[in-house]
Amino acid sequence: MAGGRLNFVEAGKPLRQQGIDRLMGAYVTDDTHLTNRDARRLARAMRIIGKRPSYREVSHYIGAHWNRWPDVAALMRDGWRSVSRAQTAFGRESHWYGTPLQLADVLIEKHEPQLRTEARLAAVAHDALDALIEAAEQPDTATYLNRKRQLADALRAVQHLRYLRQGAGALGFQTLDPGAAPRPRW
Repeated sequence: MAGGRLNFVEAGKPLRQQGIDRLMGAYVTDDTHLTNRDARRLARAMRIIGKRPSYREVSHYIGAHWNRWPDVAALMRDGWRSVSRAQTAFGRESHWYGTPLQLADVLIEKHEPQLRTEARLAAVAHDALDALIEAAEQPDTATYLNRKRQLADALRAVQHLRYLRQGAGALGFQTLDPGAAPRPRW
């Protein structure tokens, strides 16, 4: 226990595992009601920054570390499964104020500060553009449309980053609160 809280996060783990552990820590120590939406936001956050582990890998990790809470483990698995099947990294409930990029940004800042969120998003966008150009030269329309969606997601992630860093006013929105989005409490 550190500072009255259980420490579930270990150095050297991949970001997805760090995020899963942080959700588990919040659930155990804060008596937080964990939902399928929390798992989806974390899975989307990882997808936005280019981390796309297989569902089997995530499910195995959740099963190995959440075996005391099988209902919560099932919620986590369902959330990851729905995102892994989705065609896009951003879901319908991914609004500016609650962008899943917040979660990735916090995890990167805390656990991998040597590779900033900006660098990860740049790499994802470059890879998406290269894949789209490659797909444009092929006759397969489904692949081309999928690559086009991936590039759109990468560009949208850059907008979300600007919102997180500069606030809604930096995107030209007229809002009552032009400040940046609040950081997640965990």
